Amino acid sequence: MASDVIVIGSGIVGASTAFHLAAAGISVTLIEKDHPAAGPTGKSSAVSHLFYTEPELSQLAQRGCEWLKRLPAIGDGPAVFHEVGMLWCTGEENAEEWAAAARRIHDQEGGEIFVITPEDLAARAPDFVMDDIAIGIWEPAYGYADPYEATNGFVNAARARGAIIRQQSRVGEIETAGGRVAGVRLESGEPI
Repeated sequence: MASDVIVIGSGIVGASTAFHLAAAGISVTLIEKDHPAAGPTGKSSAVSHLFYTEPELSQLAQRGCEWLKRLPAIGDGPAVFHEVGMLWCTGEENAEEWAAAARRIHDQEGGEIFVITPEDLAARAPDFVMDDIAIGIWEPAYGYADPYEATNGFVNAARARGAIIRQQSRVGEIETAGGRVAGVRLESGEPI
């Protein structure tokens, strides 16, 4: 059976793409030369937070964190998101821009993020050296995700929705017809 879409690579992006396509009812095959998260995703620290000065990035981050937080219910797997809190500190040179970004994320985007004073920071972390800290940005509901479990969660959720998952399958050639991608051929010679 030919798929409408072939996704090559099962890092977090490929796995999530396969899941979303399958969830939308699109036939999809996910091809991975090794195993999920075998490449850069598996080497990621997977730090997950909202704080970005650019609205586009903070909005994407919030959506991504929401997916990671609810992945166990979607993929029927373990929790992959670990809320340990995220703390950012800056001096006077960035304080105004950072505070404005945190207020935007909190007030306009609904993110759980707060500006804290050096005094609040010292009370929370009495062993910190407070020299030159003008403000802190505190994100209590954020932290990190397990990159392997998150990727495998999306792969398993894609499979459960009908995606075909091909591991240990190296793509040898992308086939075209009429100037368009028509499929792939594995190094073994098998067409997909």
